[in-house]
Amino acid sequence: MAIFFDGAFGTYYRALTGSDAPCETANLNDASTVLRIHREYLQAGATAIKTNTFQANPAQFGEAAQWRAVIRRGWALAAQAARPFGAAVFADIGNILSPDAAGDYCRAAREFLDLGAENFLFETLDDFDPLREALALAKSRGARAIVSFAVGQDGYTRAGAHYA
Repeated sequence: MAIFFDGAFGTYYRALTGSDAPCETANLNDASTVLRIHREYLQAGATAIKTNTFQANPAQFGEAAQWRAVIRRGWALAAQAARPFGAAVFADIGNILSPDAAGDYCRAAREFLDLGAENFLFETLDDFDPLREALALAKSRGARAIVSFAVGQDGYTRAGAHYA
């Protein structure tokens, strides 16, 4: 089965709005544009969409109430947009750069799992090790996960991991 994702949500959001604010905050203050973008990708043939939550995590947003609200609203908006198309929704978690990255991945994954997430995309990573616990957590709850890495032409990530 082929999965066709949406992509470059933040780039598209910025082009539409001119906003320099993190696009994830639009889940809370510009829901109509978030829904518009999701729907446009689905109308163009996407069979799966990612939540607008790439950087919605404790390391980026700090205050738990804020990043949790961004995740909850991002999940709800993506599910609302996907429903009429029968598309899959993937909980999107980007690279987390923090001293407790492993814990932050688990906290974000747990938030999505509590919302009913069955699909995850951990994307643009530079190291696999901090992700192990979150993947085990997702698997223990019956979810599936896709992991992508940001690798240079030499096959190395910014963290020095080699995946070529």
